[in-house]
Amino acid sequence: EGEIWSFFPRRYLLITVGVVFIKAGQVSRKDILKDLVEMCRGVQHPLRGLFLRNYLLQCTRNLLPDAREEEAGVDKGKDGIVQDSVDFVLLNYSEMNKLWVRIQHQGHSREREKREKERQELRILVGTNLVRLSQLEMVDVRLYRRSVLSGLLEQIVSCRDPIAQEYLMECIIQVFPDEFHLQSLGEFLQTCGELHQKVNVKNIVIALIDRLAAYASRTDSPGIPNDIQLFDVFSEQISVIIHSRTDMPPEDIVSLQAALINLALKCYPDRVDYVDKVLRYTAEIFAKFAEGGDAAAGVSKELLRLLKIPIDSYLNVLTVLELGHFAPLLEYLSYAARKEISLYLVNNALDNNTTVPTQEEVDRFLQLVDTLITDQKDQDDAELNIDPEDFAEEQVLMGRLIFLMQAVSPDQQYLVSPRDRKS
Repeated sequence: EGEIWSFFPRRYLLITVGVVFIKAGQVSRKDILKDLVEMCRGVQHPLRGLFLRNYLLQCTRNLLPDAREEEAGVDKGKDGIVQDSVDFVLLNYSEMNKLWVRIQHQGHSREREKREKERQELRILVGTNLVRLSQLEMVDVRLYRRSVLSGLLEQIVSCRDPIAQEYLMECIIQVFPDEFHLQSLGEFLQTCGELHQKVNVKNIVIALIDRLAAYASRTDSPGIPNDIQLFDVFSEQISVIIHSRTDMPPEDIVSLQAALINLALKCYPDRVDYVDKVLRYTAEIFAKFAEGGDAAAGVSKELLRLLKIPIDSYLNVLTVLELGHFAPLLEYLSYAARKEISLYLVNNALDNNTTVPTQEEVDRFLQLVDTLITDQKDQDDAELNIDPEDFAEEQVLMGRLIFLMQAVSPDQQYLVSPRDRKS
């Protein structure tokens, strides 16, 4: 045991000496870095190995080669180029991740939760490798796709550990630039479909969507390049992920669709058809739930949130009326939820003073808010016995709504007038 403990600090000393040699500039920086990262293989105890490799990463932070091959000059064989740094960090990352995963399999099974908590506390040690890669200035999109991302994703998939996979995928989203994500969407999203079934893929995909949507809506952003069909790529890959994960909770599926609508509204505000496409796919999913006898009540909250997104974004009920699959989705909501959407639509029209000028638009709008007009088949006794004050408030709203039904001509006004319409 004494020999082991004397051997272990020696590794730290060797790293320190190696750093001094690199700074002295008398030996090949590239060779020393390679020797140091290989030397750390001698420590296979998970905790000791993790901290040793983290020490190596911290000591070499400002010493990693960061020049392109064409800019490195005659000493590139000695000093190294940015590709050497990428290889160095990727090897260290791969070995650290393996050590981190092995912690899960140590000790008695009854201490599993304790080990998981310990792993969560140590994860930043592995994530530091990704931060270091993102700090290499000479890593461009081409090198990122060819070496960096491919190396990161290969280790993530092969480790088959849910905790590691979810954390590292989120790290990739956080530390690398938006431009890199835009150019590598296919590879990243395809990997999401290959992750362990216990990984919460929903959170990963939504995090990426939110980041790119925020990037597109920034005033200093050049926007989404024309050659990148962002919505189509996400729509296709999300569909693949949903079909590959048969046990994905329905509320997670709806959350993904809600994120997709947000993406469409922020990146393509004029493409109403994109939003309607998401609504159509969501309606198809709920139709399958209904066929299988699955209750949709558990996802009512998420579906309600999804339907409110276009209402809040467009601030114009006439645009909402253009969404042909908005009304069919309402059928999967409970009476109370449908009524909430009805009130939401009416208040939106009143707050934005949106006039409804044609007979067809009046028809479609009144169909959307029919819970405020007629009794519903799925109302229970408690809902039929509505509080008089609430009922009076709802009728006041409907009365105010009538004044928004304003046609451009007297003849058209006659047609849109509710009192002359068939009940």
